[in-house]
Amino acid sequence: MQNNSIPAKVALLTFSILTFYCFGVGIALQFISYPTFDKVHEHWQDFMNLFNQKMIILLLIPYTLLAIASLLFYKFAKSDFDKKTILASVGLSIFSVSCTFIFINPIHKKLLLLTNFNEQVHQNLVNYTFYLQILPLAILCITILKMLNSYFKSQNPIRRWLFLSIFALMFYTSGTNTIEVFAQYPLWKIVGQTDWLPYRQTGTFLTFALVYLIPGFLNLLLIIPAIWLRPKGVPIIIPIAFFLLLVITSYFTATYFVPDIQEQLDKAYSINLIDELIKNDFKLRGLPELVCFILLALTFLKTGRTSTQTT
Repeated sequence: MQNNSIPAKVALLTFSILTFYCFGVGIALQFISYPTFDKVHEHWQDFMNLFNQKMIILLLIPYTLLAIASLLFYKFAKSDFDKKTILASVGLSIFSVSCTFIFINPIHKKLLLLTNFNEQVHQNLVNYTFYLQILPLAILCITILKMLNSYFKSQNPIRRWLFLSIFALMFYTSGTNTIEVFAQYPLWKIVGQTDWLPYRQTGTFLTFALVYLIPGFLNLLLIIPAIWLRPKGVPIIIPIAFFLLLVITSYFTATYFVPDIQEQLDKAYSINLIDELIKNDFKLRGLPELVCFILLALTFLKTGRTSTQTT
């Protein structure tokens, strides 16, 4: 990379993080949240009112930041990459963000104004989200990985792709988990007793595994060889700490959240269990993951500083 300035590296880091994060948000909404809408009858307008409130913080603000980050990336790092790649990445981000505001968010609001679920409006939402938001972001993720591969080109290919895989998966899962924890959990309290079991049984285990479980499990597996095959210049304590934090979150998931809460909610509706889930999730899983995000950002910046000097 020719421009090794701090603004250029921070711009690339921020743009990359927001790209994978926003992609995760879109995937979780498309394949986990939207399919449940037709199961909500008893408290439809309360449900959609809270959903729209959550989308301001969890969807509209991050997507706005993505557009801003793409422009800052163009300003500070455009000389370091192929011009067509730069223009494509900025164009894809602006297109996806614009479509979110012009097409997708208005449908969210339209669903709120309806007295109950409408199949045609819902299908429009699903189609617009996939073609105008998720597909452009998927292409953008590939483009970002291509640029990051170029950024770290002086690193050994195995070290490089281990880190890039962990980086992409971690910030993708931060997007999916954000929707789960800060949108889905509060919405569960509104669904109510009558609609709960049909709502809860929406979708398949395969979909849930592809969106949540497999990406998280892959990260845990990939970090093990990355302890030894970490980018040059990165101290071993960083991947070790990252691994231990992921083990902690996996432990709480397997021994507490799944058997004591999620499996019980599969059987019956319980406000108390949902409140317990909301209370403890961030404390036991969110905080360790937040530290992981910081460690990944430090690894990125540390590797960036030494990438022109290592082999």
